[in-house]
Amino acid sequence: MRGQDNRINVAILAVPEVTASALFGMFDLFSSPGRDWSFIVTGQAGEQRMRPYVVARSTDGFAAANGIWVKPDYGFSDCPSPDIVCIPDFFVNPGKSVAGMYEPEASWLKQSHDDGAMLASACSGAVLLGEAGLLFNCEATIHWGYIATLTNNYPGVKVRVNRSLVLSGEAQRIVRQGVDRAGRISHSI
Repeated sequence: MRGQDNRINVAILAVPEVTASALFGMFDLFSSPGRDWSFIVTGQAGEQRMRPYVVARSTDGFAAANGIWVKPDYGFSDCPSPDIVCIPDFFVNPGKSVAGMYEPEASWLKQSHDDGAMLASACSGAVLLGEAGLLFNCEATIHWGYIATLTNNYPGVKVRVNRSLVLSGEAQRIVRQGVDRAGRISHSI
């Protein structure tokens, strides 16, 4: 959880199918609280309130879905304990199962949630929450193109297509939104 400097640890999960714009956009967004306001009003960057980092099953670099190189800061075994875990959207064939393809990610997400982290997904990132078993009997939202992926593969999930933001789970620590999820989370902290 929070480090000695009291910054909020924000793990941003990367898989090779990730969309780099979402991954790096989340990183940039979570770097700005505390830093940017001071810079805008005084010309001096303030102290960051959040510590974003990219985490993946290993620290080996890989090309994201659009070819941009991603070099994770940490692997699952050596990353700081997250306060928040963000799951960017990634390329998954709509309606198809990803069962077994992301077992390390699903296990890490489940453990992070069990340890108290808030989990948030953007668009198709909710599929990894389903793989982790965290959507059973929960409301969820997702990009319209992936509704069948959730309903066909994760029985018990209640997809709310008319809602852009859904909070669920114990203490509402699971957040899903079709777009702009990271912005709403950083604003609420």
